[in-house]
This record gives sequence, structure tokens and C-alpha cells, in this order.
Amino acid sequence: MVLTIPTSHHQPSTRPAAGAAPPTPVGEILTVEQAADRMNMSVRYVRRLVADRRIAFHRIGRSIRLMATDVDAHVAAGRVEPLTESEVWREMRSVG
Repeated sequence: MVLTIPTSHHQPSTRPAAGAAPPTPVGEILTVEQAADRMNMSVRYVRRLVADRRIAFHRIGRSIRLMATDVDAHVAAGRVEPLTESEVWREMRSVG
């Protein structure tokens, strides 16, 4: 007796095909606590970023993980450049 598996229920293998390129490294993966330490912020702040979807994250099972590059990008996006003296005077002239 030969059993056949219906094609509609067959799931493809997750193993890479022979000769396929190796998977690309994903970089450093951080826990919420590690991300908070990296930003020098509280764990609560990082959890709020995740809850508000203001930072990219990955859900692995029930755990939340953040890529170090995403954490660094979030910090860099908040950078505010200092004002120069000429910009301050220009702003003061436009007020009056």
C-alpha cells in the first residue's frame, strides 16, 4: 500500500536547497533590557516604544527582540543639531 500526501496540505521544506547561499547574518539581537541599556534609558521606555510601534521589533514566540541597528537608528533619528549664532539672530529678526 502506497500513501500519498495531498499537495494542498504539504508544506515545503525550510531547509535550504543544495548549493544555496548560506543565510545572511542578522546582526546583534537585543532583549528589551539590553536595548534599554544600549540607549541608557529605562526598560519601561523601550516597552512603550514597542507598544506605540515607534521602533522596529521582532516577535519570537512570546518574546520581543530588537535589532541593534534599529536601536541605533532610533537614537540617531532623535539627533538635534545645535543652532549657530547666525541662525539665532536670524530667528530673532523674524519675530519682531
